[in-house]
Amino acid sequence: MRLGSSPFFKLLLLVNLTARPFARRYEKQHRLALPEWRVMLVLAESPGLSAVEIAEGLGLDKMTVSRAVRGLERQGRLDRRVDPRDGRRWTLHLSAAGRALFRKIAPSAIVREAALFGVLTATERKKLEAILDRLVAGARGLP
Repeated sequence: MRLGSSPFFKLLLLVNLTARPFARRYEKQHRLALPEWRVMLVLAESPGLSAVEIAEGLGLDKMTVSRAVRGLERQGRLDRRVDPRDGRRWTLHLSAAGRALFRKIAPSAIVREAALFGVLTATERKKLEAILDRLVAGARGLP
């Protein structure tokens, strides 16, 4: 099998073709790196997670998430708070500036996603989502 015909390679190519141009645009405009955007995506939907929880959820290594968190914090886009239920745990939240930036960028991300998945029928999209869920679950179980 050639590398280019591998399903894994195709998934990698798809991620690169969609994420990198989007990230480059906002990295220049807003000094926002791709891992920082990914952290913002998670925190916009689930505020109060820890960096470890974000890393596990995104499938990224802890160091990448830690750097992204520090970058967002330095730029005033993220607040780190002590968890009131566990004083040893830090929770992460988008700051007012982080939420404003997210609201500014998110619509173009939604348009991009709609354009990408617009080539699929509703049935194909449901099948793809089910297959991706199974693949993600399987990948989480890999050593």
